[in-house]
Amino acid sequence: MWQMECPRVSARPPLTVGRRPDRRSHPLCAAAVSVLAAGALGCGTHGADASPPREGGWPNEPAGFTTITENSFSVIPSDRWSGSPADLANLSVISDATAPTSPPNVAQGLYPVGLAGGRGPFNYYLAPLAGNPTKLYLAFWFKYSSNYVPNGVVNKIYYIWIHGNPSITLDMMADYTTQIRTQNMPSGSVNYDGSSKSYGSGAGTGSPNLAYGQPGSGNVVLTLGQWHLWEQILDCNTAGNFDGTMKWWIDGTLVGWYNNVGFAGSSESHVWERIAWNPIYGGGGPAVGQNMWLYMDHLHASGSP
Repeated sequence: MWQMECPRVSARPPLTVGRRPDRRSHPLCAAAVSVLAAGALGCGTHGADASPPREGGWPNEPAGFTTITENSFSVIPSDRWSGSPADLANLSVISDATAPTSPPNVAQGLYPVGLAGGRGPFNYYLAPLAGNPTKLYLAFWFKYSSNYVPNGVVNKIYYIWIHGNPSITLDMMADYTTQIRTQNMPSGSVNYDGSSKSYGSGAGTGSPNLAYGQPGSGNVVLTLGQWHLWEQILDCNTAGNFDGTMKWWIDGTLVGWYNNVGFAGSSESHVWERIAWNPIYGGGGPAVGQNMWLYMDHLHASGSP
């Protein structure tokens, strides 16, 4: 483990589903945040990260979902997350007083100089997902280092697995916008052509059975060196139908909403199985030219069967 034991600040306001409570309205919580920001508690806690984030709540989490994981990244590994020693070699825990949800500790993932394009620097994953969810909500705070140079093809952040395959990726693009990429999807669907397909923040793909729902108030461009909140909902299709849904928000803005998606074939599992922080640097392209980093402050996932 990479830090020493220290006291936990236990006073927190109650969680509020559907909106982020104002932590300034709770004097004990505000005091705890002030102490942490000042560095008075310079270490995390050991064991599973089972406690909720200090700010509480996740803005677009559906009512009635059951928590699957609450990972503050105070220690690695923790809360049933795992990876081989080689997979975790480029992950560490550091203190960052700017962490927006569970300060002061955050995970720091290194892209080492020379890492080949199309390769990932680490793979930290949770499997299986408790409760056999067919509906999944995922939310995490992340930031890229200010010197990060995007891969010109794609910059993957998380993989979501279903029916034994890494079928969904959450990506940053070279222009710092976001997309969802699907692969290993059922054949024969009019919204899938047998290869990977990308869903961005534009007007949809034009497929006759893929309806672009609502783009929200506009696209969001990520800023290097700044914390961003990504929220994701994946609602698997029912057996034999292409009626799945995927939505994602960046910093509270609904960026993409696609309906009539087929994630799993009739004979395949319709249960979301794995969440993997496996940030592949592109689908090829040049090697990493300098050391650069991707940080995670907190990840929350919940779901429903």
